[in-house]
Amino acid sequence: IHAAQEQNEYEGVYCGIKTLPIQVKTVALACVRDIKNNKKNGDKESTASTVYQEYQNLCKSRGTQPLTQRRITDILNELGFMGLINCTLVFNTPHKGRNKLIECSVDPARIEKTITDEDAFSMFKPVIVQAKLFEKFLLD
Repeated sequence: IHAAQEQNEYEGVYCGIKTLPIQVKTVALACVRDIKNNKKNGDKESTASTVYQEYQNLCKSRGTQPLTQRRITDILNELGFMGLINCTLVFNTPHKGRNKLIECSVDPARIEKTITDEDAFSMFKPVIVQAKLFEKFLLD
């Protein structure tokens, strides 16, 4: 039963990621990477602003023009409707008025793997995966 549920989730969510436009995939990858970096640092939560900064870094690495922050906020809402992330609006944060907190609803590692398996995003594979691929290349 658990294997069937996991397969159903994979087909519903992760296969749906493959059909998304490149900019939406870039935003999803930015969410995952920002959340991962924040957990590693342990000092702050992911917000729409920090995700946008990560998104800009990814666009710069890919050599593409980033969308506006307003459009990225719309895409974050779309990813929330898809069930990939949870967006929580927090009011009256000190000196900022309101913030949108971002969390992954599903396994972020699987989202990252699904996106980075595509040729357009292969440069963003986690370092461990890249090292294994390089090692395999040397052995072949």
